[in-house]
Amino acid sequence: MADDFGPIQVVLEPRGFQEERVRQPGGRPKEFFEGNDAGFVAHRRKIQQSLLSVGQTLQSSSASKVGFLRVRMRDSALAKSHRPTQHLFPAVHMPAVGSRGMGELIIQVTPRGIAHALDQSSRAEDTLEYRPKKNKPDELEPNPSRQRSEVGAIDSVALWSPADRRQFDATQAISWFGTRAVPRAYRIDLFDKRRPENRSAAHEYDKAGDAVADLHAKLYELNSSFVATTYRPDVISMSRMYIWLLDAPSMRRIVSPKDLQAAFGEAPSFSLDSRAHRELLSLLESHPAVRRISLPADLKPGASAATPATLPLHKFSTPLKGAKYPVVGVIDGGMDPSLKPWIVHASNYVAPHHADISHGSEIGALLVDGQLLNGRDVCPEPDGCWLADLALLPQDHMFSMYHRSELHLVDLIEQEVVDAKAATGARVFCFSHNLDEPPGGTPIYTDLSHGLDWIARKHDVLFVVSAGNAPHVSSKRREWTANKISVLTNLASSQSDRVTAPADSVLSIAVGAINPPNVAGTVAGAPARYSRRGPGLMKLVKPDVAHFGGVCDSSSPAMSGLLSATIGGQQKFVHGTSYSAPLVAKALARYDQVTLNTLPREALTALLIHGAQVPQCLATYDRSSIVRDMVGFGVPVNAQDLINGSPHSSTLLFYDDMMPSKDLFFAFDWPRSLVTDGKCRGKATLTLVYTPPISDAFETEMVRINLEAVLQRRNPKTGTYDKDCEDTFSSDGGTSAGAMEKELIEDGLKWGVVKQTQFYSKRGKGSSSDWRIWVKYLERSGESFPLEGVPFAMLLTISDIQQQEPIYQDMRIGLSARDVLTGDIRQPGGRLRTFGGRSGR
Repeated sequence: MADDFGPIQVVLEPRGFQEERVRQPGGRPKEFFEGNDAGFVAHRRKIQQSLLSVGQTLQSSSASKVGFLRVRMRDSALAKSHRPTQHLFPAVHMPAVGSRGMGELIIQVTPRGIAHALDQSSRAEDTLEYRPKKNKPDELEPNPSRQRSEVGAIDSVALWSPADRRQFDATQAISWFGTRAVPRAYRIDLFDKRRPENRSAAHEYDKAGDAVADLHAKLYELNSSFVATTYRPDVISMSRMYIWLLDAPSMRRIVSPKDLQAAFGEAPSFSLDSRAHRELLSLLESHPAVRRISLPADLKPGASAATPATLPLHKFSTPLKGAKYPVVGVIDGGMDPSLKPWIVHASNYVAPHHADISHGSEIGALLVDGQLLNGRDVCPEPDGCWLADLALLPQDHMFSMYHRSELHLVDLIEQEVVDAKAATGARVFCFSHNLDEPPGGTPIYTDLSHGLDWIARKHDVLFVVSAGNAPHVSSKRREWTANKISVLTNLASSQSDRVTAPADSVLSIAVGAINPPNVAGTVAGAPARYSRRGPGLMKLVKPDVAHFGGVCDSSSPAMSGLLSATIGGQQKFVHGTSYSAPLVAKALARYDQVTLNTLPREALTALLIHGAQVPQCLATYDRSSIVRDMVGFGVPVNAQDLINGSPHSSTLLFYDDMMPSKDLFFAFDWPRSLVTDGKCRGKATLTLVYTPPISDAFETEMVRINLEAVLQRRNPKTGTYDKDCEDTFSSDGGTSAGAMEKELIEDGLKWGVVKQTQFYSKRGKGSSSDWRIWVKYLERSGESFPLEGVPFAMLLTISDIQQQEPIYQDMRIGLSARDVLTGDIRQPGGRLRTFGGRSGR
């Protein structure tokens, strides 16, 4: 009955809640050597000696007088307000062109710039001065100059070195190329120079020489044959070069990406000659234009299966005439003909005799008949799903034949995603493969991870990616038990089980695996022993969510608790994050279907995250590490249940673009049934998802804009609004106002593109029912907020913990009183039902 529901309401015209932002001026320079003037003098001397060495190296360089300085900050100086970019390395003279680890800046320098930094550092006073505190004039506080503060904030400075560029040797490279079916290309990340704004600095820059041109010239001087190309995905991403060594007497070509295929048509086989590889690597690791050299990763499916032949064949259900189903694209090796009634779009890029259709068929079976095979407790979404079969991945040993590089695979994925979306409306794509890292590791943001994010943003689609499986039995964790001490000891001793690309892509939904119910000797809902864990890149929450992936137990490999069907409809027990991913993809596609394909990708992601629930077996574990790293925000609930809501709760959905120089303020009244003398009880959950600019040149700082949403309550005494919520993953319930930057990133999700905060009180607290949501933003140092805005979506749910009070009705009354226009999320655009008796159309 309708009274049993409290459907999600979409807030209309949310742009009207954005107001001009007001920011307080920045604070005073921070002192990092209080009480230790002698220590500061010694530290300054060390920094100056390093700068002198850098200047001498630049002066003697024949490639270019422009170099790239790694400036490592102290842990206590990670906030952008402490960066040495006002006096020592001002951006108009020496722009920051990237970063590496947390608190490591890459500054473009010249001999003149180094001289400037030396001059400014010499102006830092030897003896710290003090001044009276503003509000306590009887007390003194440090009053360092900006120069002293900047010098003190630095831990070390050094030019980019060969050790920064390469972490593998030629023998490892040749072995990797020779034993893996990977593209035979080195990836070389390049530094992208920026012309300084200062006129004299720009004049020196213009005469300094072009390091990339010098690199090209030296490549042509090699005794080896090669084909190379340079590629830059967009203006804020890092340039990269790809080099293929060839078995040919005199073929040396640097071509554009569009001419690469033609060059390969003329090329002989790829070379594994050790002399050629050593000569190339020796050049690359010593050249100032080169930032990093990487080997290609090996793409593998995240799955396993073992089943006795006694299981019967599965007879797939067939589509009902006139019925509507969600649609999911599956990027894999193809599907069995038994799924043909459900396949509404197909790509046949891989030749049939080079394809392995078993993996894709098992994923398709779970999407189509997951409930029929496993029941609602394991597969909560109803059966039936249209499939876009994107057969782009050949058998493992054939990969390099079809894909010369990850770039080629990304281009192909984009083309097929665009076609599938146009033909079927598919917006959710399941990708259950992960990269095995090569010697020396992968770039921090691989071409595949970058490509999936770029496609998702450009075409408003979502990729659901398996978190990956630990590669060997020896590296898998032991099975989860009811003994917490045993579990924590096991986790602490486990190695090689962190998420791998493309599960680390910023905008994709990475999915971990948990144990299904009713499997003897296992804890239902516990993280599967093979499922890789976070944190992800930049301490992002990865996996984002988890779902049932089957039990991996060598004593009974055929009884994983998760049943699928493979070639010919043969039923088989499976386990792997490959199989938890399609269960999440189905949920996302259901949200898209139920909301009539009208919501942006940020809103669909927010719905998935907002409804996720942490398994009960993890309730006593630390949220900031164990829960977050193993299952992310939890296990998604049935999509229709979340959309329908409850009369005892109320959920609001906002989606829009956050505009420059604006903050969003949304005022509301706490449901009156949960207020007694100003004390508010109940639970509130606020989930924010946004799509910021991303630049891989800045690695751990690649997310360039941070959005933050908080719940605030009005203080009747001061008239101000104060934060009254806790970060979902904070181990102590919240991050303090004075928390260090590192703590805000690791516990408070700062710079994460998905954030969640909560309010919880059984008995009630506070003295006001006047609340608001505040959404604000922060740019990275030197970053400008996009003029077109930053897309975001936000969900707020307020519920009665006892599930008794009419919260949905209370919120309707409160929103009507404030003239807030909302519409039922289940209704098509143009017929949105509104509160307050006014139409938003």
